[in-house]
Amino acid sequence: MDQSITLLLIEDDDEDAFLFQHHLKDAHLYNIIHQKSLNEGIHALENSTSIDLIVLDLGLPDGEGIELIDKLKLKTKLPIIVLTGRENTDDGIDAVQSGAQDYLIKSQIKPNLLIKSIQYTLQRAELQRKIDKSKDLQFAELLNSYVDGVFITTKNHHILYKNEAGEKHLERGNAKDKTKFLWPIEENEEHQIRLKTNNDSNFDLSIRSASVQWQGSPALIIFTKDITEQVKLLELEEEIKEKSKEAEIKDEFLRTVSHEIRTPIAIVSGAISNLEEGFLGELNEKQKQVLQIASRNIKQVNLITINSLQLAKLESGKIELHKNNISISDFFTQLNEDFEIQMQKTGLKFHADNKSSESYLNADENLITQVFHNVITNAIRYAKSTILIEAHDQNNEIEFSVKNDGPLIPQDKLDVIFQSFSQLKQDVSQHAYKGTGLGLNICQKIITLHKGKIWAENTEEGPIFKFTLPKN
Repeated sequence: MDQSITLLLIEDDDEDAFLFQHHLKDAHLYNIIHQKSLNEGIHALENSTSIDLIVLDLGLPDGEGIELIDKLKLKTKLPIIVLTGRENTDDGIDAVQSGAQDYLIKSQIKPNLLIKSIQYTLQRAELQRKIDKSKDLQFAELLNSYVDGVFITTKNHHILYKNEAGEKHLERGNAKDKTKFLWPIEENEEHQIRLKTNNDSNFDLSIRSASVQWQGSPALIIFTKDITEQVKLLELEEEIKEKSKEAEIKDEFLRTVSHEIRTPIAIVSGAISNLEEGFLGELNEKQKQVLQIASRNIKQVNLITINSLQLAKLESGKIELHKNNISISDFFTQLNEDFEIQMQKTGLKFHADNKSSESYLNADENLITQVFHNVITNAIRYAKSTILIEAHDQNNEIEFSVKNDGPLIPQDKLDVIFQSFSQLKQDVSQHAYKGTGLGLNICQKIITLHKGKIWAENTEEGPIFKFTLPKN
């Protein structure tokens, strides 16, 4: 529409009138004449020849409901869109059945919806006027130029005429009978249907119909509009909203769990500190060493708790890496110490060996420590006798591997195990505990954050987990 359109807005509520005009402020095609009562609106109609469309509130000081439409139709043939403040559609349906072209629920009005309703109403009104004036051949030529599908059918839905767009809609929607309009029709009310194309993709149609006269007999005019792309956008918007809601729930869950974990961690840390300070008696060297390892591990548990929360924030871009140069040899020595007592209890052999030419790794030490702890803990669950950790050069990366001699991972689960809450239904070692199904997923996110890769393989000796980290 290139020329300006003049709307007569009959609305007694100043706030609703302001919102209506605000919705159209960016669309410079619309001139709005605002009146607050039916009588004032009729007076404006009598004194203006430029009005194209009437927007009518169904609750006015001098009348309400369908009677307002009846009074207006005695004065003008202009198309009418009604506004209703009620959330149900009864008023709107009654209004359309009484001669209005469309209805809008005030609380649901948005700029795009309003403009679409205005354009549709004007198009339909223009088409209806031309239907009344045109002969059959002229009418067919007009409808063929219409971008949407147009059908003329009997009251029993036998097709008397269809334009080119309508023919295409029947083809794309795999209509079984092209002599009859078999898709659902709700007269005077727009509705949507989803069809399947030949290649099984979705084809969404908006369908609207109204009663007309065709060759002197009662008939239906049916409009079909391809809304596939609009529906895709709406579904994508809903998917984004749903994922956002799930993320909020997960964040709240992690915050709650973190709080519940930190309290016992603080108690255990305090007890270890009291023992180290000698408040409960002197300790021998072996006992001090054990307490040092326990202290370091309880601190690591606290860091893991914090990092789990940070990883939740990562998905929304709320976390940053704090990289520093880490001595690989010192790091492996610490791993040996961290798991020494656990290995003694389980009887497993544990060894970490740096076979890389690099002495240092540039990474976030807390997060990388969490990766190793998660992967090693997973290995302990299945290992029979040995866990071996190695570092190797791979071009511009360092490849780390954690290998155990437990049962092989089913081939179809090698990728699945990195998904949240994924657990293998395999026999575990007698010293193993029930995992949460989150550890490997957390590892994957941390490695990805470092621009590395993580995966699992099977070897003759047992499963092996590998991950790469850039050297620089």
